[in-house]
Amino acid sequence: MTSSRFVALQWSLLIAVAGLVFYLLAPILTPFVAAGILAYICNPLVSRLCALKLPRALAVVAVMLALLLIFAGLLLIMLPLLEKESSLLVARLPEWIEAGRVRFLPLLQQWFGAALQWDSAALKNLLMNHWQSAGGVAGKLLPWLSSGGGAIIGIFVNLMLIPVAMFYLLRDWDELLAHLDALIPRHWHDKVREIGGEVDGVLAEFLRGQIAVMLLMSAFY
Repeated sequence: MTSSRFVALQWSLLIAVAGLVFYLLAPILTPFVAAGILAYICNPLVSRLCALKLPRALAVVAVMLALLLIFAGLLLIMLPLLEKESSLLVARLPEWIEAGRVRFLPLLQQWFGAALQWDSAALKNLLMNHWQSAGGVAGKLLPWLSSGGGAIIGIFVNLMLIPVAMFYLLRDWDELLAHLDALIPRHWHDKVREIGGEVDGVLAEFLRGQIAVMLLMSAFY
């Protein structure tokens, strides 16, 4: 086996083992991965605030507070919209059921070669009674919350871990990159930094484009 193939085999095994470890530890690593993604997105803002002579820890707190306000604002905007859309869904559900019967029942009868029965009234009554007995969103959430306390605690802990991990990642971002840079073998250093810079540029353009599209669509709708 040549040296290049041996090195390729080593890297393949290393990637496979790392992938297996990440897969097995996914429930534990998920909040840290989410914190890393958010830290990567917010780091340019923190760097700009630091350029204005603001201490990095204070800049991180300011950016995280701004992000929290944005999320809270989006939640306050989305909840009434979701309530409105759910009411519209309930109101138009009988119409959609009837349209489905008119459109798909002849096709199903043709495919199966048999006379199929579609009781639209019974289906409407079943869906409407189920929705009304659920008591809306609160009626669906409360039993789930009471029966899934362990899962709720896990979700709450993960949500608390994300801002904590994000704070420390943003605060020590430059030192973390410096440590990672020191781990790169010297004969690969320039090439790895070049590829990393290209990936960073592509991701930055992608994120800016996505944010611009989301802002335009939210303003339009």
